[in-house]
Amino acid sequence: MNRSIQKTTWLARDTWLFLLVMAPIFFLGGLFWGGFMLAIEGGEPLKWLLAGILWAAAMWVFTTPILIWCAREVTILLPPEDAMEVYDRIVAILGSKRFLIELHADDVVVARPNRGLARWMRFQCSEMHVFIDEDAIEVVGPATLVGRIRKKWES
Repeated sequence: MNRSIQKTTWLARDTWLFLLVMAPIFFLGGLFWGGFMLAIEGGEPLKWLLAGILWAAAMWVFTTPILIWCAREVTILLPPEDAMEVYDRIVAILGSKRFLIELHADDVVVARPNRGLARWMRFQCSEMHVFIDEDAIEVVGPATLVGRIRKKWES
């Protein structure tokens, strides 16, 4: 069975919300950066405050395309298997320490981050869903996770 990407969806689900939540996080990082530079270099606090805000804006603008690339939703098809075997293989590939992996309704496996901000915010754009059917296994999720599943499925 062809394991290539069947479908790609850019800015799927709540990706925009994820990107908007990142803006204040970068803003706080910029304030810390400005404060750190003020402590090391000295000078005018307003200058370093403005430099920190500009740093945060630049980081948000330049990292947004990278985040969009990594969070794009892709779909692949895998050969059919039993639901528990699929669950066990996904746990082995993704690792249960970094992801919370759940088996829902005997035919859907959901993997979501177990660390960081995504753990509490529950962004759908960071979750991977595996739909188990008689004909095939459909894996839908962020490109980074689905790519890892696709590469390690055979080994």
